[in-house]
Amino acid sequence: MLVLSAGPGTLGVAPSFVVTREVAPGDLPADPATRLEAFADAQAEQMRDTLPAPVDVQRRRADIPGSAPELRLDWISNGIPIRQWITYANAPDGSMMIATGTAARADYDMAEPVFRAMLNGFRLT
Repeated sequence: MLVLSAGPGTLGVAPSFVVTREVAPGDLPADPATRLEAFADAQAEQMRDTLPAPVDVQRRRADIPGSAPELRLDWISNGIPIRQWITYANAPDGSMMIATGTAARADYDMAEPVFRAMLNGFRLT
């Protein structure tokens, strides 16, 4: 796991960028691209079900090399509007790489280019 964060933002929430790897569930399709899409869809449903409402989940293709599925979530945490950008990739060992940039919505536009630069500089080995 890699975790990077900045000082507190305008609402006291430090923008952060976290990269983790998860073991892929055994019931996913074998094709790597289809497998990744199914994993991202399952993650989106889980977030809709577990995060406090209202939760807005947008699903699209990432505009990064290798074009992976990504989610953008808007939700409220302890009264603070939060935005998360989550990108998924297949890791060489068969696990799933999940990169998550999180910031208060008020700080997100400032943090997003940094999140994207960090993700573009990240390499799986």
